[in-house]
Amino acid sequence: MTNKLKSFKLLPQFTGKSFNLSDSQLFNEPKKTKCEVTLPVVENENIHFELRAFIQKNVIEDKLSPWKAQSVTANLCLIEDLLNSEKYLHLQSISDIDFPEFIHDLEVFTNVEPSKPNSKRSLSFYTAVDWYCWVGVQVKEDSSFYFDNDIWILKYSPIPIENSSHVRNAFYFNTFSVEWVKNAAKHLILYCLKNLSANSCQLYINNARYFDAFVYEYGYTGPEEITREIIENRFLPYAHKKYPDSQSCNIFIRAVERLFIVANLDGVEGFNSDLFLKDDYLPKRKPDPKPFSDRELALILQHIHELKEIDFDIVSMQILQGFRITDIARAKIRTPDGSYALQKEEDDSWCFTFYQYKTRRWTTTILQTQAGDILNSRIQKSIEKYGEHCQYIFATDEDRCVNQDDYRKNLKKMVKRNNLRGDDGELIPIGNTHRFRKTVATDLINLIHDPEPVAAVLGQKGLGSLAHYIKITATETMEAMRNIHQETDTIIRHLGKDDCPNILENSAIPDFDSEETLIPLSNGFCCKPGSEICEHADSCLFCAMFKPDRSYIPVYRFHICQAKVTLESAKLQGFDTIVEHNEQIIKQLEKIIKKLEDYNNE
Repeated sequence: MTNKLKSFKLLPQFTGKSFNLSDSQLFNEPKKTKCEVTLPVVENENIHFELRAFIQKNVIEDKLSPWKAQSVTANLCLIEDLLNSEKYLHLQSISDIDFPEFIHDLEVFTNVEPSKPNSKRSLSFYTAVDWYCWVGVQVKEDSSFYFDNDIWILKYSPIPIENSSHVRNAFYFNTFSVEWVKNAAKHLILYCLKNLSANSCQLYINNARYFDAFVYEYGYTGPEEITREIIENRFLPYAHKKYPDSQSCNIFIRAVERLFIVANLDGVEGFNSDLFLKDDYLPKRKPDPKPFSDRELALILQHIHELKEIDFDIVSMQILQGFRITDIARAKIRTPDGSYALQKEEDDSWCFTFYQYKTRRWTTTILQTQAGDILNSRIQKSIEKYGEHCQYIFATDEDRCVNQDDYRKNLKKMVKRNNLRGDDGELIPIGNTHRFRKTVATDLINLIHDPEPVAAVLGQKGLGSLAHYIKITATETMEAMRNIHQETDTIIRHLGKDDCPNILENSAIPDFDSEETLIPLSNGFCCKPGSEICEHADSCLFCAMFKPDRSYIPVYRFHICQAKVTLESAKLQGFDTIVEHNEQIIKQLEKIIKKLEDYNNE
C-alpha cells in the first residue's frame, strides 16, 4: 500500500477480486439480481491500491449508480497491461510519473492520434485521466499540480466551482501548439474560474486556442513579438475573417485582450496589457430576441402535457417565469443558510431564492401563484422520494438533479412527434429553451413599460442586458411616453409665464405611426427613424450664437430628464445613434446649467 494514501481505508468489498452491484451497503438503488464486477489487478501494490481507492471513492462518495460503477471499473481494467509494464512496476504513486508522459503512454496504448486530442478517445482514456488527477490532488496539497497539468478535471479544481453543464467536466490544454500561449491561457482560465461559469470558461479556452493557431501560423516565438502593429495589421484582419459576425468577432478579440491583461497581472514576462483599443471592436448589431410568437407558444402549450411530470414542471417554470434552464433545473431546496428557498409571504405571494450560475450569485424573485405552487409541489415530491437531505427541487437522487440534455431531448421529441411548425414553416426550435426567457421578457416589458421590474423578475443585474431579450413595439413605446410628451407640450406653451404648469391637463398629442423611438427636442419631438439622426436636431444648443437664459433653467432640466428617458428606451431597442445623440444633449445641457448657475453666484 502506498504511504501517500495511507489514511485512505479500503472497505472489505474493494479488497478482493470483485464487488457486488446488488450490495445495498454500497448503492442506494442496488441491482435486484446479484452481479459481480471484477476489480483491476496490477503488480505494483501502490498503484493497485490507488485504483481500488478511486473506485471506492466513486461508489461511496460520488454515489454512482450500479451501471456507472461497473463502467468506471471496467474502463480501469482495460489499462491493466499498461500499468503492469516495466515503467510502472516500481512507482510509489501514479502521480510520480509526469502528466504529459502518462497521457502519451495512454494515447499510444489506446491507439489515439496525439494530433487529435479531443477525438476518438475511449472511455478508458478519460477514466484513467480522472483517476490520475484524483490521486495527484490527494498526494500533492498545493494547486501547482493542477495548474501544470494539461487536462483540468473540474471537480478537482483548487477553486470551488459548481459546473453548469452535465457534459463539460474537464478543460483541455493539450490541444495548444505554442507553449507560451498555453501557459497564458491557463492563467486566464484560472482567473475566469473565480468569476464565470464553466461554460463561459470553455468559450475563453476555445478563443485562446484560435489565437494559438494565429501565433503558430505566423511563428511568433514569444509574447513580446505581439506589438500594436501586429494587432492592427495581422490579428484584427485574422479575427474579422474568422468571425464575419460582429458579436463572435468581438468575443474573440476580448478573449485575447484579457489573455494579455491577466498574464501581465500575474507577472508573466513579455505580456503587454495595452495592446488593444476600444476602436478594435466592431459596432454591435441590434439584438434580435426572437421570442416565441403567440401561435408558437399556443402549439407548445397544447402538447406539454405529453411530457413526463418532471419535464412538464420545468417547462412550465420557464414559460411562466422565464428561468434559465441551468438555474431552474439545478435549483436547490435550501439556501446556504439552511432556510427553504421557497417562502410564502404574508400576502400569500411566493418568494423564491435561487442561485444564478451565469452571474454566480444568489438572487430572490417573486413568483406567479401558479409557478410557486408548481415549485412547492415539486419540493414535497423530491423530499418524500429522496429524504430530508435531498438537495435539488428537480431531483433524480438525493444529491443529483435532472439532466438538462435529457430535458431538451424530450422537448425536441415532443415537437417532432406532433410536427409542431413555427411561423417560418420549420419545426419549432424548442431545444433552445432560452427563447422562453426572451418571450417572458418581451411580454413583461410590453405589458408594464418599466424595465426595472422586468430586470428584477429575470434576475438581471442591470437594464443594459435586457436589450438581448426584449422587443418593444411602436404602440407600447408611444403609450409609455405619452405623459412625457404632454408635460413637454405644456412647458413649451407657457415659456416665460409665471403660471407655467408642470402638467398639462386634458391635452393630447398626435398618434404617430413611427416604429422608432422619438427624439426629444426643446420644442417638440422628432419622428425620424431610430437608425438615423437629423443633423439639425437641437443644433441651437451647440451653436456659438446661442445665448441661454437663467429663466429657462427649469426647461433645460426637464429636457435632460426627457433625454435620459429616451436614452434608456433607445438602449433597450438597440438604437445606438439615438443613444449617442441624447448623451451629447445631456452633456451640453448640464454644461449650460452649470455655466448659468456659476454666473448667478458671482
